[in-house]
Amino acid sequence: MKRIIIIELMMIYIIILLKITVFRHDFFRYRLFENGQVNLIVFKVYFELLMEKNYLFFIYLFVGNIVSFVPFGFLLPFIAKKDITLPFIVLTGGFASLIIEVSQYVFGTGESELDDILLNTIGAVLGLMLYRLYRYYQNKRAE
Repeated sequence: MKRIIIIELMMIYIIILLKITVFRHDFFRYRLFENGQVNLIVFKVYFELLMEKNYLFFIYLFVGNIVSFVPFGFLLPFIAKKDITLPFIVLTGGFASLIIEVSQYVFGTGESELDDILLNTIGAVLGLMLYRLYRYYQNKRAE
């Protein structure tokens, strides 16, 4: 029963994440492959925001990209039937983020950025660390 609830939470999380990142309010306004943008210069936007002293938007984007993938790294180990390793979470978190970035390009609903993939992957790793911390305290409490 607990696993089913976690799976449902993961599905809700993915739907919300896709709604925020890809299927935005103006989604149907765009045509495929017409408005997509790609930025392969790592942290270019962040440096520009810092130079413009737009610190709040910098924090919003930087922290937001990390925090948005923490649930991914936290919930996935509950669903898996075996132990989730760090390399596995890096690959799956990075791949999930890549899918979002490619979708943003295809649908033209955001700028596809390499740094988003890096920050999202860091978020997934932090989620795994939180999961392991949770498990550690659960085991300590059970002793």
